[in-house]
Amino acid sequence: MGDAGRPEQGDSPSNCESCSRMATTISELKHMVDEHSREFPEQPLPLPDTPDPREGMTDIHFGLLPGYQVLGKTSIKLSELPWVYQCGIESAVQTGSTVTLWHRGFEQGDVHDDITGGRLKLQQHQFQMGTQTGDWWFAHSVNETLACPNAEVTVSDYIRQDILQRFGGIYMDLDVIILDDRLPHGPDGIPAQRANDVWKDQALVGNYLKYPTSSRFGQCMFDMWQLHWDAYIHHHDECDDGCQFSEARDLNKQWGFMGPTLVTHAYLSCKDESVSVYPPSAFGNDPWPCNQNLVENDKFPLKGNAYALHTCHELAYAVDDLGENMNRSSTMANLMQDRCPNTMMRMYSPNAARNKQVSRRLLDYSLMHP
Repeated sequence: MGDAGRPEQGDSPSNCESCSRMATTISELKHMVDEHSREFPEQPLPLPDTPDPREGMTDIHFGLLPGYQVLGKTSIKLSELPWVYQCGIESAVQTGSTVTLWHRGFEQGDVHDDITGGRLKLQQHQFQMGTQTGDWWFAHSVNETLACPNAEVTVSDYIRQDILQRFGGIYMDLDVIILDDRLPHGPDGIPAQRANDVWKDQALVGNYLKYPTSSRFGQCMFDMWQLHWDAYIHHHDECDDGCQFSEARDLNKQWGFMGPTLVTHAYLSCKDESVSVYPPSAFGNDPWPCNQNLVENDKFPLKGNAYALHTCHELAYAVDDLGENMNRSSTMANLMQDRCPNTMMRMYSPNAARNKQVSRRLLDYSLMHP
């Protein structure tokens, strides 16, 4: 007999689903999503016309990570970022909210805002001793990063928690383009996405998070982080590298376990009534994944009443690769003309000076979640 919980030599992948705590957590979470699927709304949450009266709760925070791995650069202009990132920043500033770009890997003053006319706050991110998230970081980090699989993405997943634990408000991924200026006024919440059976444990995502520093959900996110972390870093040891789901998913790559899987787990475990779920249509992810046809023509509009567009991998790459060759009558071009006209003007300018290698490398690092 082999060790309990480990696959015997020659076992088929279908017998390996409980070979680690991580695999077991994913399997259990899929059942939880099935049991609570009716709690995920299909209709968009109403957005008020007046700002959220709570201090700092309409503030928008971005993270530029990992800056220190962008081709060895010691400074960067925001106009070197992928087009969807520039559009995301411009659309956020357009709402009138206070918008801060937190960056790591660059010294203060080495990130240059040449796209918003100074309306964006640039801030070097540093963890603080004496805070819950900071103390965990200093206890587990090595050389300013985490010793774990997919470290760049995992650090990004953690920093968004640190920002919201310390400041509250809204954390957004750079590839989220706000379509409705009232979105920052909306209820505390997180988005749902159309996840198939293979990725059902990632029914909720962290590309848009809104909650205050006192949120019970925020505390649950941190508690879940600690629970997931131990399972995350010990997965390979527990499985002897032999664990694989019986479906089209390479579990050994562990994509999203500290991101969307964790967010889904925290929400279903906490039942914090003050945190709502935005339906997939609210972030342009209905159907999921989003459609690359958005860059082809205007026959593929966003479904329903979208408050924002979280660009999928294929769409973000397509916009960056097409650039000035993107169809000007496409849904994406019309969207950019409305939400980030200055970015669109730069994109179509024959004199656009951008480091495509920097842009491509940033996309490679930041678009890793399924």
